[in-house]
Amino acid sequence: MAQQVAHRQLYRSRDACIAGVCAGIAKRCDCDALVVRILLVLLLPMTLGLAAIAYLFLWVYLPVEPETGGLYDVTPEHAESTAFGNLDCSCESPFNLPGMAAAGPSLVARLAVGVAVVLLFLLVSFNVAPMVPGARWWQFWPLIALMAGLCLIIIPIASHRQTAWHAAGIVLLSASALLLPCSLGMFSWDTISFAVEQAWIVLVLAVAMFAWGFAHDSGVLMVSGAFCFTAFCIVALALYSVPGDLDALTLILPDGSSMLIAISLR
Repeated sequence: MAQQVAHRQLYRSRDACIAGVCAGIAKRCDCDALVVRILLVLLLPMTLGLAAIAYLFLWVYLPVEPETGGLYDVTPEHAESTAFGNLDCSCESPFNLPGMAAAGPSLVARLAVGVAVVLLFLLVSFNVAPMVPGARWWQFWPLIALMAGLCLIIIPIASHRQTAWHAAGIVLLSASALLLPCSLGMFSWDTISFAVEQAWIVLVLAVAMFAWGFAHDSGVLMVSGAFCFTAFCIVALALYSVPGDLDALTLILPDGSSMLIAISLR
C-alpha cells in the first residue's frame, strides 16, 4: 500500500523541458506530457498569466522525483574460480573506437523545422485572411513568432541551455499576442511605445531576471523573466492600448455567417 501511495504522489519529472512540472502532471494522470504542455500554453492567455504563477508555485513546491536504479558499467580486474583459480579479466580492445557524440538536432533538422514554420504560416494566413474582411495575408506575420515559440517550447532541444530556449519560446508567444492586434489595426502601434513609457520597470525587471538567470544557469530566474514579459504584454493590451483604425472586427465563419467583435477601449 505504501508503495502505491508513493507511486501516485506528484513529483517534478526528471524528463523535463523547463522544470518537469508538466511532465510530472502527465505521469501522475497517465497521459502524454506534450498534451499537458499544450494545455499550459493555451491557458496562459486565457487566465491572464495566472497559469504562469501556478506553474512557478508548483516548480518551487513539488519535489523532484526520486532516482531509480540503473545499470553500472563495471569492468572487473580478475575473477576467482574453484576450477581454474584466479582469472585475469582485464582486457583492451584492439580497435580504437571513437566516443559517442551527444545526440542533437542536425542542421538539416533545424532547417526542416524553419521551413515547416514558414509554410505553416503561409497556409494559415492565406486561409484566415478571407475570414477577416479588409485584412491582407501579410498582416498575420506575428503568427511566425507564435509558431516559432511553440516549436521552442514543445520540441525537445538537446542543449544545456534548454531552459533558456523554452523561456525564449514563452517570450515569442507573448510578443505575438501583443503584435497581432496591432498588425490587424485593432490597436495602434503607439500601444507598444505607450506601454514601454508607462510600464518600463516591468520590462527592465524581465530583462534583468532573464540575464541574471542565463549568467548563473538558473532556470527559475529565466522562466520568471519570460513570464514577467508576458505580464508586460497583458498590461499593455489591458491598460495602455491605443485605438487603431478598426472600431469593430468582422469575422466570416466557414458556414458563411458573420460575427461582429466590437473593440471597446477606455
